[in-house]
Amino acid sequence: MKRKFFLILFLGISIAGLSQGPPDFQKALQTVNPDQIESTMGFLASDLLEGRQPGTRGFAIASQYVQAQFKALGLMPGGESNQYVQRVLLKKGVVERS
Repeated sequence: MKRKFFLILFLGISIAGLSQGPPDFQKALQTVNPDQIESTMGFLASDLLEGRQPGTRGFAIASQYVQAQFKALGLMPGGESNQYVQRVLLKKGVVERS
């Protein structure tokens, strides 16, 4: 019983704290567009991107899309050679059955 009370109390305080956040935070929250989020997620999850596995055409399309979104938002590149991408060494493990 005490656990539920403290959980509800914590959630109430957290929500109250967020609703009285700094003006910049409130302004940023007002710019969130659920339709735009749904559109972006729909595209990135679409069959067109073929699962977005590294090294595939679908991965390259998704990468270009995300980079274009970063540019449109005015974000500065932070990767190697002043790019939006970063090379990452991927290792693959294979389980052999005896």
